Amino acid sequence: EAFFDLDDTLILTTPKYEKAKIEAFYDISLFLGNKFPAVEKILELYYKIDNELHAESGYGDKDRFSKSLIKTYEKICELLNIQSVNKNALNILFNRGQEPFNIEEYKAENLMPGAKETLDFLVENNCKLKIYTKGQNNYQKEKINHFKLNQWFKEEDIIIVPKKEPKHLKQNSDNLETACFVTDSLEDAKVGIKAGIKVAHIPLQWIYNVKFGNNANIKKLKGYHELYHKFNS
Repeated sequence: EAFFDLDDTLILTTPKYEKAKIEAFYDISLFLGNKFPAVEKILELYYKIDNELHAESGYGDKDRFSKSLIKTYEKICELLNIQSVNKNALNILFNRGQEPFNIEEYKAENLMPGAKETLDFLVENNCKLKIYTKGQNNYQKEKINHFKLNQWFKEEDIIIVPKKEPKHLKQNSDNLETACFVTDSLEDAKVGIKAGIKVAHIPLQWIYNVKFGNNANIKKLKGYHELYHKFNS
C-alpha cells in the first residue's frame, strides 16, 4: 500500500505559484512607481500575511493566494501613507492569484519524471495506491482528472483534506506497518512519522538539504528512479 501526495510529488505545481507571485510583485511596482519598496520588504510582508491567512483558512480556500497578494499591496500603501488604493490594482492582483488554479496552465505538463513508470510497476505488482492531498476538493480533482490519474488510483482511494493530520493515514490505511507515504513535503513527512508509517521523501531539488536526523522510517530520495529501485529491490 502506497499513499502519494499530489502537488510537487506526482505533478509539479510550485513554479505556477512562483511565476504568479513574481508577476504580481512587478504589477505592484507599476502601481507604486518610485515609491516601490525593496523586494525583500515585499516578500517579508507577503509571507507574514499569507501565513496568517493560512492559519485561518488552511489550504481549502482557493482565494487565499489572491487575498494574500491584495493584502500585501494594501499594507504597503498603508505603510507609505497612500490614502487611495488603486481599485484596478485589486482586480489585477486577484486575477494573478487565480492563475495557478487555471487548469490551462497544466496543458503542456506531464507527471514528474519517473512517476508513470513507478505507478505502473506498483499496479502490476498489486500494490494498492492512494492519493493523499490537501487543497480545495474541486481543484484537486480537476488536476487528478487532467493528468488521468484514475488509471492508477480508484475514486474511493483519493483523499482530499484541507489540512493533513496523522489520523487520515491511520483511518485510510489497510496496514500501517507495511504502508509507505511518498511526498516532497517536510510537513507531510512529519505527519507520516506521527502516524507510524514509512515515508519516501522526494524533495524538490532546491530544498534537498532538508535534514531529518537519524529516523529509520524516512528514506530521502533524489527522484522516482530511486523510488522505483527501492520498490523493485
